[in-house]
This record gives sequence, structure tokens and C-alpha cells, in this order.
Amino acid sequence: MFLAGVFLRGSVDWQVNQVFLKSDIFRPGESKHLAKEAARAGGARSWADIGGVIDIHSYATARTYKDVWHQFGHFAKDVLGVRDLEELRAEHVCSFLESCVAGGVRYSTFQKYAAALGKFEKAFNLFAV
Repeated sequence: MFLAGVFLRGSVDWQVNQVFLKSDIFRPGESKHLAKEAARAGGARSWADIGGVIDIHSYATARTYKDVWHQFGHFAKDVLGVRDLEELRAEHVCSFLESCVAGGVRYSTFQKYAAALGKFEKAFNLFAV
């Protein structure tokens, strides 16, 4: 899921913030509508396809997604023993989402977490480039 070799070190919060800042995924002031049109022109058909292509355009979404990224990072460190974000894999995401379901989160919250983690994957891959 995530790319290795980025060499992130430091606290989970610092690592998440570095990925957010240096990935350039946050595009306030740019039109989300135009980004969706470009995604459709590029072949995206479903909302999931479009969401996987576009960046984050809203301060509220950025805040929400970063909160989920921090929760996931702390879960990975505290529960799974993964200290560096570069070591994260798809099975870690599955474990986090399964723990959310076991904790009784609502379906809408689960969808938000899944979307945020999908965007985290995109941000991390942009950061790694």
C-alpha cells in the first residue's frame, strides 16, 4: 500500500504532518469542481475513482482526514508496533478498520475513515516521489 524508502523518523504526529505538508495534497483555493471534471476526463467513472484522483480542497476535510491519519498512526504504533509510517502496509489499514468496526463505529464514520486512509495512501505516495 505505502512506499518504503522515504526514511521518516520521529513521532507519529511529526511524520503525519510531514506527509501532509510535503505531499502537496492540500490545494485550498483551487476548484474542486475543476479537479472532478479533470478526473472524469481522465477516465474516472465512480465517486471512488474520482476521490482517488483529486486532492484535498477544503480546510474542514483536511482537518478531518489529518485527525484520522493521526489516529491510524497511533494505532499502528501502540497496537501493531509499527513506529515508522514507511513500514505501513495494507494489512495495517485493515487491522485499524476492523478495530473501528469492533469498537462499534457507525457506517458513515467507517466510510470517512476508509476515505481518509485512501487519501493518506495518495499523500504518502506523493510525498515519496
